[in-house]
Amino acid sequence: MSLSDVSKRDPSMVGTSGYERAALDFYPTPRSAFDGLIQALGDDFPAMLAWEPFAGNGAIATPLTEFTRGVVSTDITAYDGFEVFENAYIQWVLDQQDGKATIAQMPRRMADIEKLKGFRPDLIVSNPPYGKDAERAARHALKLMEPERGMVAFLCRHEWDAARSRSDLFDHPAFSAKITLRHRPRWIAGSKGAPRFPYAWFVWDWTKPAGAKPELIYVR
Repeated sequence: MSLSDVSKRDPSMVGTSGYERAALDFYPTPRSAFDGLIQALGDDFPAMLAWEPFAGNGAIATPLTEFTRGVVSTDITAYDGFEVFENAYIQWVLDQQDGKATIAQMPRRMADIEKLKGFRPDLIVSNPPYGKDAERAARHALKLMEPERGMVAFLCRHEWDAARSRSDLFDHPAFSAKITLRHRPRWIAGSKGAPRFPYAWFVWDWTKPAGAKPELIYVR
């Protein structure tokens, strides 16, 4: 999900059909994309407490409860289908810059979540905002997880690790895996044509041994 201009057209979502961009970039994560993460790393999650900071309607957070000790879900607004997380929902007060919501919806410290929810997450899993917000979210998530010795897993376009401007994220000592999906997620239900872009999960783990190389994993 993202916080970008809803007037933009978004050919990155599907084929060349040029659908109008959804408000707040609300594109629920297909279950098949989530299952790819579980296929690769699900065995690592049962002992962890998770946070989904851009939860939307719970497309990631809902099934994540089956694989972790607990999940806290946040977003800038409530969506239909999110009622199952009514007791876990946190409505963060956002900073505003030129009328646009910013990445400030992510709290600055895990202690802020602990104060409200009674536990400190050590795993952040999300389909983050698109564009520059995804980079800011990843860098902020890594800072939050460092003292927790935790993990971050973000679902982004397959080539997201190729940009020089993001090299700090992938030369990062905690970058541990790229999990490439061998199918292309369909972001708009009922849309025509084949989805254009492949996606991957990018994973950082602050417990990764020094000098260990990131893994390249392929999943269905």
